Amino acid sequence: MQSWHENPNFLRDRVCCGQWTDDDLVADDFRIEMPGWNLLKEKWSEFQASLRNHFERELSDYQDLARCRAEENGLVRARWKYSPADFDYFVYYQFGNESSTMIADRFAADGKTIGESTVSKGMDTVREMLDWKHPRPKGRPKSAAKTARRPSARGRKAAAKPSL
Repeated sequence: MQSWHENPNFLRDRVCCGQWTDDDLVADDFRIEMPGWNLLKEKWSEFQASLRNHFERELSDYQDLARCRAEENGLVRARWKYSPADFDYFVYYQFGNESSTMIADRFAADGKTIGESTVSKGMDTVREMLDWKHPRPKGRPKSAAKTARRPSARGRKAAAKPSL
C-alpha cells in the first residue's frame, strides 16, 4: 500500500504498546468466482462482457474494503500529485535563494511557461512531502546585482580622477 502513510498521531500509542502489526495493514487476498462460459447459451462476447462487469464490481468492492481497513488502522491517503519540477522549484528557492518569480522566469527562459503560483504550490508540495522543518529566512531574496558592494563615495571620486 505505497499510496498510504502512517498517521503518527493515531499510531504512536499502538506501536509502542505492541498492538499494531503488519497484518493489520495488508488487505485480504483478492478472489473472484463466476460460473464458466456456457457455450450453448451465450456468445463469447456476451460472456466476456458479463465477466468484465462482474470483475469491475468485485474489484471496486475489494478496494473499498481495503481502504476502510487501512483507515481503521490509522493510515492516511498519501498525496501523489507532484511534478519532478516541484523539486527543482524547492531547491532553487530553499538553497538558491531565489523567489518564486525568479524561478518562474528561469523556467520561462527555457521555454516552459509557468506562473508564480505554480512554483509556490510546487514548493509547498515538496516541503510537505519532505516534512521540511528548516525553511530559509523570511524576506525577499537579494539578487546578485544588489548584493555586490558599491564603492563608497570616496572610492567613486578616486576612480573618477585621472592618474598622473
